[in-house]
Amino acid sequence: MKTGAVVVEYKNPEQTKKCRELLKDVEVYYHDNTQNNLGFTKAYNMGVKALRKKYEYILLINSDCYIHEGFFRNIEIFMDIHPKCGIAGVKQIASDGDTIIHGGCTQAYPYGQHISGKVSLGMCNESIMVPWVNGACFVVRSSMIDEIGLMDENMFLIGSDSDWCFTARSRGWEVWYCAEASCTHDGGASMKPGNEETEDIMYLDMKYWESKWVSGGLYKSLCAS
Repeated sequence: MKTGAVVVEYKNPEQTKKCRELLKDVEVYYHDNTQNNLGFTKAYNMGVKALRKKYEYILLINSDCYIHEGFFRNIEIFMDIHPKCGIAGVKQIASDGDTIIHGGCTQAYPYGQHISGKVSLGMCNESIMVPWVNGACFVVRSSMIDEIGLMDENMFLIGSDSDWCFTARSRGWEVWYCAEASCTHDGGASMKPGNEETEDIMYLDMKYWESKWVSGGLYKSLCAS
């Protein structure tokens, strides 16, 4: 196996148990943010630092995501035949089994936009290069991390996934949506609407993202490419 996995939990033990059971064949770095909430970005980085010297690829996955059969075989084949792909997002399907909630991403600011579709209609079945991918379930190449560094911990909860993708692309790496690997994304406690504390954190994260990217020309050039 060329891939290790990082799982971050936040107040969802039953979902985490299901997620980890499906990862039984790979080494997993696990962090529970429930008691000591470091933020998703920092927790992901801790796992990446622990695994990057051991594995060619690292899966970063929220604990409310459940990989489908053949996931690691398919994503490793994809990464092997796309050596310039530094970051690959996968097909995320809602718990109804039909709604595709992530088939890659388009706009990153002022809010993220996902490509969506229906499994029953054969949508999102082609792997494509995209501006960025959602960080709930994605694979990164360790050699890319050696070159561009870890995720930006100035963003606590959101924005660090698209930021990492934009940084990778600005350094010559490619970001892809891989249609051949998929997971079910159940939805979790940390992103439920109406959580005032979470909304405040998300606002600050995107204000930082704006100050980093939008005020200059790099964001516009990367969006246009």
